[in-house]
Amino acid sequence: MNYGRRFLDITGSTSNQLTTVLDYARLAKIDPDGPEDYRNYYVTNPGTIMPRLSTESGVNKNNRVSDAYVEDGSYIRLQNVSLAYTFPRQWLKNTFLTNVKLYCNIQNLFTITKYDGFDPEVGSMQGNALRNGVDYSRYPSPRIYTVGVNVQF
Repeated sequence: MNYGRRFLDITGSTSNQLTTVLDYARLAKIDPDGPEDYRNYYVTNPGTIMPRLSTESGVNKNNRVSDAYVEDGSYIRLQNVSLAYTFPRQWLKNTFLTNVKLYCNIQNLFTITKYDGFDPEVGSMQGNALRNGVDYSRYPSPRIYTVGVNVQF
C-alpha cells in the first residue's frame, strides 16, 4: 500500500500535492434548474480515480484508507555490481610495486518497476513486523559508488 500517496493525492489538502489531483472528479448538474441535491449531479470525467474536491474533516474526508492506494510492488533490481582489474606483474617488474588492483562497486544500480512510490522495497511500517507491505515514504535505498586502488609494495 502506497501510504505516502494517500496524503499527497488528497484533493483539498493544504500541503504539497502530486499533479494527479488535477484530475479530480468534476461534478455537473443533470438538470440545471433542478434541486441542489446529490441525485441531480453526475461526474463529467468518469475515468478519474481521484475523488471530488473537499476540505471537509468529517465522515466524507477524502484521505480514508482504501484499495485506491494498493499498487503492484513487483520489481527487479540490480543490487550490487563489482568490477576489478589486477595489473599483470610483468607491467610492474621495473617498479617498486608488487601488485596493483583497481576496483569499483555500485550498489542499487537500477530498479525496474511500475510502482509509483520512492522505493518498491518497503520495510515494516514503524518497525512493526505486523505492518509489512505498507510504504510510508521511508527514505529510498541510495545508489552508492565505491572506487579504489589496492597497491602492494
